[in-house]
Amino acid sequence: MTNTTLNQRDHLIQEDVMEGLAGAPQVKDAQVGVTEAIQHVLDWSTDVPKCAVQAEVRARAVVLTGEVEWNYQRKAAKRLARGVIGVLDVDNRVVLTARVSGQETTQLIKDVLIRRSGRTHQVQAQHEQRRTVQVDQV
Repeated sequence: MTNTTLNQRDHLIQEDVMEGLAGAPQVKDAQVGVTEAIQHVLDWSTDVPKCAVQAEVRARAVVLTGEVEWNYQRKAAKRLARGVIGVLDVDNRVVLTARVSGQETTQLIKDVLIRRSGRTHQVQAQHEQRRTVQVDQV
């Protein structure tokens, strides 16, 4: 059997099991278990910042919410949630945090360079004054 066939078979088995349990009170417990499993996987992942993404499970569908800095973290959260047994669909509502624009970064760098150059001139002036004082004392 190919990987695709195995994945389809596993998916069908999961659907049959969940449909058989649909009327049972254990379904709510199963959803809580899936939610906890997803949260555990996300918290232990090195690709997703701890506690940055939350998961909610409804009828085997997962809704991810939260905020991360990078798109690879957002994609990793979805990939990890999808890998948990019992998950059939993942709605990734994780958003990216706003980052500083290129223009703002350029201005910040310029400001730092100007401050540093001012300090450099002050330090050079102080060294020149010391040299002058030392020469006058001799």
